[in-house]
Amino acid sequence: MGGAIYPARGRANGWATQQNADQTRLTLSAQNATLASAQADVAVATANVEAQTATVQQLQELTSFEAITAPFDGIVTERNVDKGDLINGSASGGTAMFVLQRDDVLRVHIDVPQSASVGLEDGLAAQVTQPERPAEVFTGAVARHAGSLSVGSRTMPTEVDVANGDHRLQPCLFVHVSLSIPQGWPTVTVPAGAILLNGQGLRVATIDRDGSVRMHEVDIYRDFGTSVERRNSLHGGERVAVNPPANLQAGDKVRIAPVSAETAPAGASPDKPKVLTGSATDSKG
Repeated sequence: MGGAIYPARGRANGWATQQNADQTRLTLSAQNATLASAQADVAVATANVEAQTATVQQLQELTSFEAITAPFDGIVTERNVDKGDLINGSASGGTAMFVLQRDDVLRVHIDVPQSASVGLEDGLAAQVTQPERPAEVFTGAVARHAGSLSVGSRTMPTEVDVANGDHRLQPCLFVHVSLSIPQGWPTVTVPAGAILLNGQGLRVATIDRDGSVRMHEVDIYRDFGTSVERRNSLHGGERVAVNPPANLQAGDKVRIAPVSAETAPAGASPDKPKVLTGSATDSKG
């Protein structure tokens, strides 16, 4: 009795041996490792390109230092290097090569006293004079102020911008600045010699049309040396007695005397009759 013979069907049904499956997995793993190695090489190459690009940019930046470009129009006021000097490019230990100043608009720094700082504001007109050129007046305006008084000096730090298109003024000069600061209250200015000081305090003697003396108690606001500014009693336009005797009293009758050559103020002509009186000037602002 003979046995039956059956043909092999593994290949026809898509089956594979265990050995072939293991070989395929090992091949796939090797290919994945090769891909990862190639990707790592690409990353290294990209990093090298970026590093070389940064080096090129640094060299281009250093090369650009050969040409010095001014950040604004101005004048070179100081040069600290000469041809052949070694220039240190370090920002921390380097030395400034040049000092450049803009002089078409000059910024004047001033300190405004407390008494005048109340009416100070940006845009106020200013007049600037240079002692070496007393006949020339330069105009400007308040550009900015601190808004707070300095503790030590009780002054307001202020900056005045002055147009200097013709370059008549040089930077770092000492100049005189006059500001047109409005006052919030009227004041009266009288000669300093009109002040009487005795047991009754500070007073000023005014003379009426009939020669009668009136006494006014005053409060000095500012002292200018040859004149003083006050805020009460007087209204401006009064005739005040200059250097009156200490015993002058209210109601006394006085006679206006002409000024002689010995008593005439500087610049006065003794030939013309002058009165020994001054004028109270209204100075509202």
